[in-house]
Amino acid sequence: LRKQINPYVENIREQVSKELEKELPVIKEKIRPILE
Repeated sequence: LRKQINPYVENIREQVSKELEKELPVIKEKIRPILE
């Protein structure tokens, strides 16, 4: 069962990391004024 699920989990993980990479600059811009 794990062998069947594993590719699916890997795929989701890749999609999530891609989304995070897109969101990261936006989040940094929002945080910067608070940090300064």
